[in-house]
Amino acid sequence: MKLTVNLDEEVLNNVVKITGATTKTEAIMKALREIERKARLVEILREGLGASEAELKSMFDPSSAPAREKCEHGSDTSASVSMVAE
Repeated sequence: MKLTVNLDEEVLNNVVKITGATTKTEAIMKALREIERKARLVEILREGLGASEAELKSMFDPSSAPAREKCEHGSDTSASVSMVAE
């Protein structure tokens, strides 16, 4: 589909760099797919897996957790995300 849109050129150039896309169209498609993926993930998390907290913990393999690194200023670089059902 062809579509004419007005975009912030600086933001688009940043998205091209961040995604490693070779074209602006590819960068836009990657960004749109990522937004769609995140929305589906949020929906799945809101619906839940039907498992209790204990069951979820038993499903998690601690060895798969990413290593935590320290920034120059000493803080933990790992991100923490919490979801609250509406």
